[in-house]
Amino acid sequence: MAAKIIFLTLSVANKLRVVCDVVENEFSQGNKVIINVSDEDEGKSLDNMLWSWKQSSFVPHSFAISLSESTKDPVLITSDVSDDLSYDTLILVNPSNIDKFNSFKTVIDFAEKYNPTKIETDRKRFKLYRDQKFTIKTMNPGEYLHK
Repeated sequence: MAAKIIFLTLSVANKLRVVCDVVENEFSQGNKVIINVSDEDEGKSLDNMLWSWKQSSFVPHSFAISLSESTKDPVLITSDVSDDLSYDTLILVNPSNIDKFNSFKTVIDFAEKYNPTKIETDRKRFKLYRDQKFTIKTMNPGEYLHK
């Protein structure tokens, strides 16, 4: 299975808020989601945010430092992404190894245009995805959430 990559462009520093919106959207479509974070602190922050970011929303999720701790929740926050999991969508809060992408139908990455220090690394990742012949679609979060 070849993953399609959605590159969401962020013009303001609201990445975790957008991640929550994207997770809710993916979950409401019946997709199982892994959110790749950089470390335990980022994972706990996102875990707390998903419980409280919107009063009208409920996204069953869990946070696991390693996959040996994982649960059967449809949304899993972890820094231990494996390519043998049965999840549909990979959301990259922290960029991950491209070798694992084809285990997912969709990979969602972010271009953080508001941050000059990240623009070049975001461009390099985009070029890597293109060079690896992934189908890539660039959108702003509003376009993605209301498609």
